[in-house]
Amino acid sequence: NANNITNNLVNASGGTYSDSIYLSNTNNNLVAGNVIQTSSISALGINLINSASNNISSNNILTKGSYGYGVGITVNSLNNLVRNNIINTYQPSASGIYVSRSNYSNVKSNTITTYAGSANGIHLSYGTNNNLTGNSILSNRSYGFYSIGSDGNQLVNNTFSSYFSAISLSSST
Repeated sequence: NANNITNNLVNASGGTYSDSIYLSNTNNNLVAGNVIQTSSISALGINLINSASNNISSNNILTKGSYGYGVGITVNSLNNLVRNNIINTYQPSASGIYVSRSNYSNVKSNTITTYAGSANGIHLSYGTNNNLTGNSILSNRSYGFYSIGSDGNQLVNNTFSSYFSAISLSSST
């Protein structure tokens, strides 16, 4: 399945769920060097669903819609790399990186800024064995890192600046 999506200007401004780059049931893709903007409700900059071993690197992502995550890694996505991205979100519940029900991903050296309430820098939900290393996160109105129901994850050498608690763990070990 190896595809390269590189050095594009991508703007998704359609209706609800208008993701800029959507990868579903696909593996070994490179998504790098893109400038990505979304402005719709629940529109993600990059959305991975049931996808493995993808490299999401050096993208500049801006989301302007509620629930518009910068990068979403969801539904049994495994072994994905998210690194060196610049992510800014401006609306409520629009986390920078959202990992849900996915395992063994590496999230490293990203710069994430969120500007609205309930918009966490990194939100981890029911994932295991994910590694978060060397990220710089400023969350102006929520948590820098929020985890619920997640086990065996590693947070190493990250910088969190947050309006609320910098790191929040709920039902996580």
